[in-house]
Amino acid sequence: MFAELSSLHSFLSRVSNSLVFTAGIDMRFLRVGLYLANTAVYSLHKTSTREHILKVCTDWGVKAEVVAELKYDIPATYKHHKKTSVDIEVDFYRFVPPASL
Repeated sequence: MFAELSSLHSFLSRVSNSLVFTAGIDMRFLRVGLYLANTAVYSLHKTSTREHILKVCTDWGVKAEVVAELKYDIPATYKHHKKTSVDIEVDFYRFVPPASL
């Protein structure tokens, strides 16, 4: 199991930051995670997308639970950023895949 996590971490660390901003990519990653999971998938998503996330999970037959509401600090990463950091509201989810995924 730890070897699999190491490989996954290695893969994810190579994913470009621009990929994160591709529309819908978070749900694609979630779908793959649910397919690979034996029990549950934990994930962070912007609170502003909660209604959409819950609707998609209902459509997929996935049990979704907001475990915690958090603030996530995103530091400035480019010279053109005017603020040193920005806090965004995020939901920490627990997703349980259906047996048929």
